[in-house]
Amino acid sequence: HRAIFGPGPKEDGYAFVFIGILKDSDGWFPKPAIEGVSAEESEPESEAAEAYEPIAGVEPDSETVVEQTFEPKERRLEIADGEKGHSFDSLFAVYLAGAKEIALEDPYMVRPHQAANLLRFCELIVRLGSATKITLVTRETSDDTYARIENIKRSLHANGVEFTMNLCPSLHDRRIRTDHGWEINLGRGLDMYKRPEDWASIGVFDFALRPCHQTTIIFHRLGAAALAEAS
Repeated sequence: HRAIFGPGPKEDGYAFVFIGILKDSDGWFPKPAIEGVSAEESEPESEAAEAYEPIAGVEPDSETVVEQTFEPKERRLEIADGEKGHSFDSLFAVYLAGAKEIALEDPYMVRPHQAANLLRFCELIVRLGSATKITLVTRETSDDTYARIENIKRSLHANGVEFTMNLCPSLHDRRIRTDHGWEINLGRGLDMYKRPEDWASIGVFDFALRPCHQTTIIFHRLGAAALAEAS
């Protein structure tokens, strides 16, 4: 059935959980031929896709963008205080894939770790490979983070991505918008992770292993009118 499974965390160890299902266009092993029945008739792609759903609360590996064959859906995600298992890849990759222009609105880019979060977010976008422009709208920065953001800008340019930063003193909301129709409302912006107790501990580099602050993330598909206004 071309179904992909991988180990997911449990309280007493791990269990294999469903990640996604490969389409016929994904090069893997051909389906076995059934005499007198075509491959399409033996297992229609739509039925195969509907037969499997991702398991709630289980996220793919944080540092690998897992291609998922189902369409991203509107949803509301409540993250509890101290909850783990949420990386930028697992939260945003399926919604940002295919976008040419991505805008991030986050009021605070003042502290070094906030600039580091921005860098992680930009790395995800570069890895996805479709975006050519990133726009950051923020309320304020510090001299230190401004210099860091300028370095990010130069690095993005070297990777073929244009970066623009605009200051908006009245900005309060935190969200991501894409030119292909998604708006992601971020309760805490990118700054959703707790500070590690030690900078040489598990979770410093892999956000999926770091506890989160309590927050709500809403994934919303923009209508045609709202999309035109945003552009």
